[in-house]
Amino acid sequence: RMRGLRQRVVDLDRESNGALVYSVRYGHLLQSDAFMGRYLESREANVEVAARKVLAHFEWRQEYAIDSIMQEDWSDLDRSGELKLAGLDREGHSGWIWKLSLHDPNRTTAERAARHIVTMMERALAHNTAEDQRIVGICDCTNVTPRNLDLAMLRIAIPVLQEQYPEVQIRTLLFPSGWLTASLWGVIQPLLAEKTRDKFQFMTQTEFKQSLKQHYEPAQIDEEYGGALVRGPGF
Repeated sequence: RMRGLRQRVVDLDRESNGALVYSVRYGHLLQSDAFMGRYLESREANVEVAARKVLAHFEWRQEYAIDSIMQEDWSDLDRSGELKLAGLDREGHSGWIWKLSLHDPNRTTAERAARHIVTMMERALAHNTAEDQRIVGICDCTNVTPRNLDLAMLRIAIPVLQEQYPEVQIRTLLFPSGWLTASLWGVIQPLLAEKTRDKFQFMTQTEFKQSLKQHYEPAQIDEEYGGALVRGPGF
């Protein structure tokens, strides 16, 4: 099926553009079993549907300027500490940490905040060493309040992440569980597809730290979570 999927993407590219435009520009993705396999998985192994989604993703990458997104100036949002890369788990999966209590909906526009989340996805994928190129999300809801909720940004970001990064997420750890976290989840949950919702794991602070010890070496766990991760430039 993988060979058939690649060929169908090439054929669609030629049919749509009169030449091999996206198949050449994004040949590295076209040849990636991990990337192409996620599209097959997300479309239940339907080659035709998956091929059209892959080509649509290539078109989106160009229109959204993904090739240069990590070179954009994100210094103001990076300094906030709201979003940062996580360490690698024992299988080499990268990920991101989102400290929701540091999110300020007034810091920037909803569109730019959503674009910053896409940038973090690209950073995490670039940092990945796992064969399947999937990532782990960590949502730290410590000290979060209703003022941190940004529905305008989520309504932009979530459809993009679900459509353009299918089956990238292994799991998302959300902690600490409690009434406020549950209330926030009640607002966010309707925006998520069922398969995405099923990958969220709610944990107490203790359960979260135990999960980190199970999946990560201490040197890949942030100090605030009991590890010894040293962050260098750009990490």
